[in-house]
Amino acid sequence: MRRALRKLWNDQSGTAAIEYPLLMALIAVGMIGVLIHFEGSVTQLPSTVAGHVSPLAAVAAPAAPPAPDPDPDDD
Repeated sequence: MRRALRKLWNDQSGTAAIEYPLLMALIAVGMIGVLIHFEGSVTQLPSTVAGHVSPLAAVAAPAAPPAPDPDPDDD
């Protein structure tokens, strides 16, 4: 009996099958908690990013190419 209990105690064949779902559940609970905590910030994120990127896009936009010179032979 003692030998059977020791063998059962040391058996690790199903360990990964239990650990991975528990780890995924813990990560999911953490993500839900973070999303609930930052709910207002997350909903305003696209407009905030757009507000910060628009001025940078105007500064970083390449200058328009110069207008082509008129054909000098066309008098």
